[in-house]
Amino acid sequence: MRLSGKDDEDAVDWVQQFEAAAKANGWTEDRLVAIAAGHLRNATLDWYLDQKDLIEHFNHANDANADVKRGSFTTRLYMQYATPERQNRWFYDLHNIAQAPKEKMNDYTRRFQKLLYKVDPEDNMPVEFRIRMYVKGLRRPLARAVMMEEPDTMKKAIDSAKLAEAGDYYGQDDTDASVEALTKQMEKLALNYANLTSALAVQTPTSMSPIQSIRTNNNFRSRQDKRNRVCY
Repeated sequence: MRLSGKDDEDAVDWVQQFEAAAKANGWTEDRLVAIAAGHLRNATLDWYLDQKDLIEHFNHANDANADVKRGSFTTRLYMQYATPERQNRWFYDLHNIAQAPKEKMNDYTRRFQKLLYKVDPEDNMPVEFRIRMYVKGLRRPLARAVMMEEPDTMKKAIDSAKLAEAGDYYGQDDTDASVEALTKQMEKLALNYANLTSALAVQTPTSMSPIQSIRTNNNFRSRQDKRNRVCY
């Protein structure tokens, strides 16, 4: 569970894994920063040694007080990892996030919140904009249901989406039904084609095919023309 500052490392994933380990091992809040520092290497360790006097606690990123947030180990770590290149990629991914056809609401919400925190670790983005991006990525039936509720907080938007998803279990989406019907038609056509191919394969040819007959007649006529030709 080391963090060294490489481009392919994800600081958010690392913090989540560390917090899970802290809970499993019963580490107290006052020890978390020191224990986390022991897992840092290379560029990330250099960053910590430079910032340690400004760090007052491990994770108060969700605190309403901006000064408390800035004193958080996690907030400063995320800001360190948020290079312009990464910020552009994260914002692009967040702006284009979309719920997969079979993806559960909990999984989609987790992906959205993770990207959102990378893009905006200090919680400066307006709530209306967050809700709009979240709803835009939902499957269309869920998005319509959420917008009808006119949520004014992220929690209300998420709860509305989960409630709409629960309602999906009581009916089948028209698109899913159409796809299923088309799939059955294709399977039937494939079966009919297979049966026809098998039937033709076992037939014994009793006469020449039309193409063979035409070729034979043409050859016969050609030979007859040569025999009847008179030379002077």
